[in-house]
Amino acid sequence: MGRDRLNQIRKTTLEKGKTVVTAADGKTEQANYQRFIVRGENQAKEKIRLEQDFPSAKYSLIFKDEKIYGIYNNTVFTPREDASRSFENQMFHGLEALLRYKENGSEIALQPKEKLLGVEYYVLDVTDKQQRKTRFYISTKSFHVMMLSYEDAGVTYKRKFYDYNHAQGTLVPFRSVLWAGDKQVEETEVGTVTFGQKVDDGIFGQG
Repeated sequence: MGRDRLNQIRKTTLEKGKTVVTAADGKTEQANYQRFIVRGENQAKEKIRLEQDFPSAKYSLIFKDEKIYGIYNNTVFTPREDASRSFENQMFHGLEALLRYKENGSEIALQPKEKLLGVEYYVLDVTDKQQRKTRFYISTKSFHVMMLSYEDAGVTYKRKFYDYNHAQGTLVPFRSVLWAGDKQVEETEVGTVTFGQKVDDGIFGQG
């Protein structure tokens, strides 16, 4: 399948699943989530809505016009800084940073291979125009991205990917685990991924 055809199919994405967040005190909280994406010419031009339904609250985070804001009970609010940064890191330190490096105008640097727990990886650094650097660990056997790492506010984060499967011709990891230093802070399991469906622009609000 050619890149142009794939881009057309993936013009919109609807992803549903569950995420478990671990707080600093060790308490965990589970949420059902929905993520709507309308792709732009690069990641900065995308529109993203992440709906999260926690036992204590249900709210959405929106990325539109290169700004982040929240919606709770149809009211726009400014999210806490840690929530905004986590949301931003999901977008700009994820697989899309590698898949769309050309559109983003990012620089790529191949590093020496590394062997971790007996598995050999190609190591690739992707640095975007805002100098956000993400390091990708790609299996030399399967060519799947098995892990990525980045730094934020002096903390090294690692996201590991599992359970790769096809969704409409696109290979998707259906499970990922995020670590901050040596502590697990998030685990996400994708239930369904649908590409190419019409997404109502109204769900992104006025900003």
